[in-house]
This record gives sequence, C-alpha cells and structure tokens, in this order.
Amino acid sequence: EAILLEPGYLDAYLTRAEIYESQFDWDRAITDYDIITTKIQPDEARYYLKKAQIKEQMGLTRQAVADYDKALSLAPGNPLYHLQKGLLERRNGDRQAAVTSFTRALALNVTYTEAYLQRGSTLAELDKTNEAAADFRQVQKLGGADSTTVRFVRAKSQDYHNMGAAALRNRDAPKAERLFDLALALDPRNGSVWITRGDVLFERKEYLKALDLYNQAVQTNPRISEGFYKKALALVQLQRNKEALENLAVALRLNNTYLDAYVLRGDMLMASNQLTQALANYQQLADILLPVYKEQQRKMRVDASLKKQLSELYAQMAKCQNRMEMPPNALVTADQALTIDPTCAEAYYQRGVAYRVQKNHAGASTAFEQAAKYQPDKLAYRYAFAQAAVQAGKYQDALAACNKTLELDNAQSLRDVRYWRGRSFYHLNRPAEALRDFTMHELKNPGIADATFFAYFALAQLHEKRSLSAAKTARRALATEANNPLALLAMGCVLAQQNKAQEAMAWLRKAFATRQLDGPTLRREEALLRPVRTGTATSRSYADLRRAYFPG
Repeated sequence: EAILLEPGYLDAYLTRAEIYESQFDWDRAITDYDIITTKIQPDEARYYLKKAQIKEQMGLTRQAVADYDKALSLAPGNPLYHLQKGLLERRNGDRQAAVTSFTRALALNVTYTEAYLQRGSTLAELDKTNEAAADFRQVQKLGGADSTTVRFVRAKSQDYHNMGAAALRNRDAPKAERLFDLALALDPRNGSVWITRGDVLFERKEYLKALDLYNQAVQTNPRISEGFYKKALALVQLQRNKEALENLAVALRLNNTYLDAYVLRGDMLMASNQLTQALANYQQLADILLPVYKEQQRKMRVDASLKKQLSELYAQMAKCQNRMEMPPNALVTADQALTIDPTCAEAYYQRGVAYRVQKNHAGASTAFEQAAKYQPDKLAYRYAFAQAAVQAGKYQDALAACNKTLELDNAQSLRDVRYWRGRSFYHLNRPAEALRDFTMHELKNPGIADATFFAYFALAQLHEKRSLSAAKTARRALATEANNPLALLAMGCVLAQQNKAQEAMAWLRKAFATRQLDGPTLRREEALLRPVRTGTATSRSYADLRRAYFPG
C-alpha cells in the first residue's frame, strides 16, 4: 500500500525485500532490489552488493559476480566489496581471480586481517606455500588481542596440521611438510606440528633428532603435555631414564589424567625394580579414573575407552603385585580389572601368574586359557597356557596350545615349547613323538641344565627301547640335580630294564623318600619296573615300599 501511494518509496521496497528474504522468496526479493537499482538508487553500490549476496544463495554465481562488479564500479575504494567478491570467486573454484580480489582489498587497507587470512588460505590451495605463509604471518601480527581472530587462526593452524598428518599417512612427505609450514605460519605455538615431525623420526629410530623436535614443541608451547611425554619416550630409547622420569613428571603436572604417561612411568619404575613406587603410580591414576567410571556407571553411559583403560590399569597393578611376590593381592586386583571388563586378557594372565606362584596349576591353566581366548595372537598367553595345562594334567589341551604357540612363534623366540609339547606327548603315551621333541629341545638349547627335562628324556628313551642312551641321560639328570625325584625314578627304571633289580630298588627308595612323586607318575612307569615288581628277590620289597609311600 505504501508503494502504491508512493512508487519511489525506498524504505518500503527495502522492507518488503527483507520480508521476502525471510520467507526464502528470493525471486521477489531480487525483483524489489532490481527496482531500487534501476529506478530509485541506481548509483548506490550497497544495493548491488545485496543483490549479489541473494543470487549467490540461489546459485546464480555468474549473475552474482556481475552485481559485485557493478558495486565495485560504483564504489571502487571499498575493500569489503573486493573481499566479498573474492570469497565468491574462491567458492566458485576461480582461485587466481580470488587472489586478485583479495589483493585489491589489501591495496585499499593494508591492515585488513580477514583479507590476509583469505588470500593466504587461497594461496595455500594453489600450493604457493611461501606466499601463503607470509600472509599468515601478517594475520598473526595484526590479530593482536582479538580473541575471535586468535581462536580462528589456531583452529586453522590445527586444520593444516591434521591435513599434514593425513598426507604423512598417505606417504606424501613433501605435501605434509608444506602443510606443516602453513600451520606454523598461522600459529608458531602449535606444538602438535613439531611433535608429529618428531614422531616421523622416532619411527625411523632417529631418537636424538626426534628429541630435538620434541624439545622445539615444548619450547614453543610449555603447556603441551604431549610434548613432554614424547620427550620421555625418546629419552627412554636413548637410555636417559632419569631425564625421562623428570619429563613424565612435568607431563603429569600439566595433565594429571594422562594415562600413557602414568603407564610409561609405571613401566619404567617396574623395569628398574622400583616396585613400590610403580604400584603407587598406578594407584594414583586409579584414584583419578575410578570415580569418573562410577559416575558414568550411575548414569548408565559408560565410555568404552575409559572402561578399557581402567581395566588395563588394574591389570598393570596386578602385574606389579605379582612382581612383588604378593599373589593374594594380585588376584584381588586382577578380579577388579575383570569386574570392569570381563574380556581384559592381561588381567586373566596376571591371575594365572598368581595362581602359578601358589602352585594352583588348575586355576593357572584356566586363567591363561582365558587370556589366550581374548587375545589369541599373544604368544606369551598361549605359551603360559600350554605350560600350565601340562602342570595341571590337561595334556590334550596342552598339546593343542603348544602346537598353536609353535605356529605363532615365527621368530622361534620361545626356547622351551618343544619341551612342554614333549611332556604332553609323553603323558598321552606317545613316547616316540615326545622323544623327537626332547631331542630338538636339547639341540636348540646347548648346555641345558634341567634335571626334570633329562629325566623325562631318559624315560622316553626307555619306552622306545633305547636303554644305553637312557642310562647316559639319567646320569646327566642326576649330575644336574642329585635329589631330583623324577631323575631318581628314571635311574631306577633304567636299572630295572637292565635286570639289576637290587640296584634299582636302592634308587627307588631314594626316589620315594623325597615324597615328591605322586601315584599317577609311579603307575605310568610301573611297566618299566616290571623286572623289580615281579622278580623273586625284589617283588615283596617293592610291594612293601610302594605301600609305605603310596598307601592309597
């Protein structure tokens, strides 16, 4: 109605155009601006600028550029118009034209921070790294105390760092270096760049050079806890443990929930046998994380990573307690870990270690089996299960575990697997296969001094009718450990097979007197003792001896 009463009423057209904009009725809004720019205010640049912005939203980029050009022809000295035209050209992919527009804006206002930032970003996209870096330095210089600008350039710097890290993962080192240079030009205090560069050298095992870059990170930003942690990692590799612990202390002072720093410090303390300090270190972290975990439990929104971290932390504490020869404490702590995460393989492993110390071989076997179940490729877990299963009398399980261990052990780092597999074969009445494993074990371990091994070796040789070899092997067992009960029994069996029944009885009395042989062991070998058991001179003596020590 206002326009009908006064066709040249500028404010009425402007207000109606704004209403159309709010309703996303772009065509009618542009129609009103066209009337303003052709009939009412044809020489006013700002209305062409408004038309350009609306057309840009409609995707009419060419028409928008024409409107920007018209605005600039009317107000060539306004740097804002050049900036906005440049932004449109950049969005259209015409980066070179955008650089020209931003340069014109800066020619009109040499302190125009936004123009430097946009031109620098565009130059970076054109791979003109040095020119882009010069613009970013100007942004830093002009940003001053403007917290919005500072936050923005830091975020942009981190974006370049992240893109550089992605380029590294794609093995494009030159591109990564260009992006890191841009990140530092935007924010010289971005320690993440120095850390990532250091990580590359660390992976190449160039620890001293990596340390130099980590030092650069903490010098540019003394509050970056990760820099001190990475310094500690490099220092550990350089065997400068005292300095490493000092840097870990700084990392934890800056971030008292830094899990990796606590774990590294605990591992270092354990490696140097400072077990009390290591346990206190782990407990300190547990005291921080446990309340957070319980609060998450209360709200029924438990973070999976926190759950994993906390359970692994308790597993480390159990490991420390096992090293301190505190198996009951280790069992309690391992159970705490498993209460939090019933799939924590290391907690099962530490439980098995505690049971093994207590000579609870059945419990150890079950625990190690669970550890291997939840982390099947971990060689130590599989080997521990194989060993415990033998000791628990679960020979078929032990055999399967030994076979899997040998399959996984490509580097053949475990020297005793064939010994334990040989024992499994032996107890499964497969002496020929046991003998092959025992022979291989001795070949791989020259100078071995294990009386129990030699005793089993001798017994397997006897079952395979190799009496002369068995006699030599039994003597080696006794030379290694004169009172080894199985070695004494083996010598008794050797003499029995040589029909030296009286001499055999003398060795059997020594073996039984140790009170360390059990009934199943004796029953397994009684076939070898047949000449003693049935001989007219020794049968009664043997029966009396057997009854005295094995009344059941």
